[in-house]
Amino acid sequence: MLAPRSLLLTVMLMALTLVAGTAPAAKQEQTADIEIELVESRLENAVYTVDATVVFDLGADVLEALGSGVPVTLEIEIDVQQPRELMWNKTVYSLYQRYQITYHALSDQYLLTNLTTQISTSFPTPRAALQALGQVRHLPLIDQHLLQPDQEYLAQMRVSIVISELPAPLKLWAVLQSDWRAKSNWYVWQLQ
Repeated sequence: MLAPRSLLLTVMLMALTLVAGTAPAAKQEQTADIEIELVESRLENAVYTVDATVVFDLGADVLEALGSGVPVTLEIEIDVQQPRELMWNKTVYSLYQRYQITYHALSDQYLLTNLTTQISTSFPTPRAALQALGQVRHLPLIDQHLLQPDQEYLAQMRVSIVISELPAPLKLWAVLQSDWRAKSNWYVWQLQ
């Protein structure tokens, strides 16, 4: 038998769980989403390159922050793995490619910047910038000579918002909000 204090805590936890589980469905449907629809790799001049189609449906909080001048960083993460039996796959190489979207009020344009090359392209809306980012073409992945020719390799890719790059006052808020934690599932394919 539970002591009165333990019983009260148990009832409170059950009530909290019930309230959390019955959040309005409309609010749950509005959460941000990143989906990788297709990924292909090919060997070009002894370098494996990646083409991918990613669909961004970022939430209202993220789009509002962008429109208010908050820079949003997104990261494409790709791992090349060697499959192993009876063990986890061995990661032989990882690529992290970051992009940042910023709003410039003077020009009323959204800039999409590749943070590796510092090349920027402007767009009239954040959705247009996200659509362009979602069309990954000829992204260099790994040199063919770094892989053993007689081995099979898998690659996996995911895309996410990088909360750690937000301005300090927004970081805690972003960690607590599902729109800011948007991350795709891993998309796995055989490296060819």
